[in-house]
Amino acid sequence: MSKKIIGVTLTVFFILALLGTAGAEATIYVKNQPAGDTLSFSGKLYATLNGFLSAGNYSWQYQGDTLVITDGMGRRDTLKKVPVNYSYKGNVFQVHTFTVGKKYYVAATALAGGLQLAKRFTSSSNTYDYFNPAQIPPSREVIRSTPPEEESTDMTEVAQSGTTEQQSETVTFKDQEVVNSVIKPKNEFFSDYRSGEVRGTVSYANTSADKITGISVVFKIIDGDKNLLTSWSHDVGDLEPGAKSKDFSYFWLNPSAFTIVDSSFTYEITYTKPAEKKPEETTDK
Repeated sequence: MSKKIIGVTLTVFFILALLGTAGAEATIYVKNQPAGDTLSFSGKLYATLNGFLSAGNYSWQYQGDTLVITDGMGRRDTLKKVPVNYSYKGNVFQVHTFTVGKKYYVAATALAGGLQLAKRFTSSSNTYDYFNPAQIPPSREVIRSTPPEEESTDMTEVAQSGTTEQQSETVTFKDQEVVNSVIKPKNEFFSDYRSGEVRGTVSYANTSADKITGISVVFKIIDGDKNLLTSWSHDVGDLEPGAKSKDFSYFWLNPSAFTIVDSSFTYEITYTKPAEKKPEETTDK
């Protein structure tokens, strides 16, 4: 089989894999404007290049193999090839980009980092916001409630089993509250204030004696005034007692180039708290 056929075959499999994940995808807003179609692949979120840049009110033009991006309305070249490099305000960077049909898809968070945008993920609405840190977008939280009849049914079934079971509940610990969480983060990072580079890995450990399920974390970087600069969403899943999650890698270019310290990192940890079973009280006759 020739190299050309192998390359075409791999491309077809790659596209099919992407299309297979294109169901109920996340919604992306850039500077509070919807960015259009999204795809997920290998744990990364992709947006259409045209949609992302248009939503952010950017202009772009090719200079050789580099796509030069500028602020404001201006020249917008027709996308005709995958850029080898991107450039914004003199900063040259690379972002994974590919085509599906006539659409160009780009790794959303990586592109946002190059454009010096902060990120916020809202799990209840499955929404990603990329924005200027000085202009935080409105909340996109969706509040859901459990119908009373469902709660009543669950409690009836538990009572018949001869025990009283407190329903499991989803709990969230934010920022300073994380000290009370049984899921503990471990963050190892490197920061260079001259280049603005911030990179590292963070993992999460279950310090309780119970299996903890449905663990998700919003990992954030804040400035000295506690303003959000950027964030990542980590789908940790379930952890057995004493277990540790995989390492989640991150990279960010700090536009302000100030020193990043331990207190620059904060967490929003959500998980399902196990139900507690208590023996049913009996009365001696």
